[in-house]
Amino acid sequence: CDDDAAVYDAVSKAIELGYRHVDTATHYDTEAAVAAAIGDAVARGRVAHPRDVRVCTKVWFDDLGSEATRRSVLASKRTLGDSLEAVLVHFPGSIDAVQSPAANRRLRAETWAALDALKAEGIVRRVGLSNYVARHVREHAKAGRAVPDLVQFESHVYNANAELVALWRDVA
Repeated sequence: CDDDAAVYDAVSKAIELGYRHVDTATHYDTEAAVAAAIGDAVARGRVAHPRDVRVCTKVWFDDLGSEATRRSVLASKRTLGDSLEAVLVHFPGSIDAVQSPAANRRLRAETWAALDALKAEGIVRRVGLSNYVARHVREHAKAGRAVPDLVQFESHVYNANAELVALWRDVA
């Protein structure tokens, strides 16, 4: 959304209605408006502490890799503060027409290691993966990486994604 006021209003109204989870991403460029709405909700007494509204953000594929992921998450933490609950890998690799599967595998591994370290340091409470397809799930599990605290993928009546659901159940 390109309209910070619309984001602020939507999050404010959601908090007023009792919502306590906000999903965003660095790529959406909404973190500042989300943080402002949460800060104002605290100031108005709608929630006692920023931590009462849990925010999940995502690292965009331009920020994959050890150092870039760390920079991205620390910037999100500065913006979102104590509301930052979880950080996910937004997408498992480059969407460029000319891409390197080997480079993407390396970047996924580095990114996951960086997220795991940030969790261990207490910067974020939960880490996870988003938009991974079956081959990425198998790669993640085969590499012996920690099971994500949460995953996001498309699943609904028109796209049940049964294979992916089953794979994540097996991995967990």
